[in-house]
Amino acid sequence: MHVDAKGTVGQYPVLLVRTTLRHLRSRMKWGLAELQAAAGLAPGSGRALVRVLRAEGLIEAVGREIWSMTQAGVTFSAATAAQQVTRATAERTLSEFLERVTEVNQNPYFLAKVTTVVLFGSMLKPEVERLSDVDVAVELARKEPDFDRAQGQNQQRAEELANASGTGWSGRAAGIGRRSGSCTGVPRKESSSKASRANPLNSRRDPRGHFCDLGVTGPWT
Repeated sequence: MHVDAKGTVGQYPVLLVRTTLRHLRSRMKWGLAELQAAAGLAPGSGRALVRVLRAEGLIEAVGREIWSMTQAGVTFSAATAAQQVTRATAERTLSEFLERVTEVNQNPYFLAKVTTVVLFGSMLKPEVERLSDVDVAVELARKEPDFDRAQGQNQQRAEELANASGTGWSGRAAGIGRRSGSCTGVPRKESSSKASRANPLNSRRDPRGHFCDLGVTGPWT
């Protein structure tokens, strides 16, 4: 889904709405205070935003003063406001990404390997000449077959990443584990959108990344 970065939803900037929904989408339900905090609104000023979000079908009431996100809201939270690129640019970026996958699989530095890459979304539609992103799903598996040895490698790598970022292991371990299946030893399917916006092929230790041991993620916005 593509949104106009300069657009609005009701009287609210579209990017503020998207950011708000991104903050809330991991919660099953939430109240007015959580909504206001996610949107950066002053206490008591969020009811107008609630009305707009409900009118747009992005949230729904699940109790008195309690709401949850609809599927439309989840989709909107993942929308891109990226400037569109030509199909040729998108195809070049995808080709570079696949070269990076080969490098990751062959380089022993990386603890996970890519077993499956699936392209989906608008790039599969040949009639679409300009794209806002390239949608790719990646399935990972650990390279080390022994589970206990793989866990030790993951812990050591997480400590290295934490030290490289300037924070201690105790402060970073839980966060790194939540964000990266390869770091925790539980590889899982991940999807990266917006591959045409930022080059996902260079960084080995982006602490925000879903694939911190793969080095295939970028600072998406």
